Amino acid sequence: MDNNYEGNEAVEATVFAKGLVIEGDVQVDSPLMVNGVVNGNITSNNHVELDEEASVKGDIRAMQLHVNSGKVEGDIHTDGQLYIGKDTYVKGSIIAGSVIVEGNIDGNIQVEGNIRLLNSAKVLGSIHTAEIEIDRGAKLSGNVQIKDVVEEPHQDIESEHIHVDETTPYNQENGE
Repeated sequence: MDNNYEGNEAVEATVFAKGLVIEGDVQVDSPLMVNGVVNGNITSNNHVELDEEASVKGDIRAMQLHVNSGKVEGDIHTDGQLYIGKDTYVKGSIIAGSVIVEGNIDGNIQVEGNIRLLNSAKVLGSIHTAEIEIDRGAKLSGNVQIKDVVEEPHQDIESEHIHVDETTPYNQENGE
């Protein structure tokens, strides 16, 4: 199956169809679409998408993860974006670059960048992030810790000291 995940370039994706049950760990380099059940960990150096009646009992590690619907019982780690759809339930800790939540999360969330809880989001757990947006109607039960932005120490630029003798006349015509 061809899917278009990177610009206009078509790439091959691995697809686990609805009704398929995988017992054991899955490791892929191509994009992965899961519509079935995985009872094991998923590791991908690419985009992973869970749709329809997807269910994962195990940890997920991917470059980017979209859980449009389904259930995940395990920890999630992605350096990229994590999307948790409205009809999704996640039970486990999350570490991500950025997060958008419409569904339910039961676990702590650590985000390098921004997390946004849309109006249907329900989060039970602590959030540690650089920035948070919470839409009206979203529910959060837990602590929120906003990371301090660590500024680099200000370094003075070394400059030459120029001595100006005020008694020396300045010639505007030739710059002397």
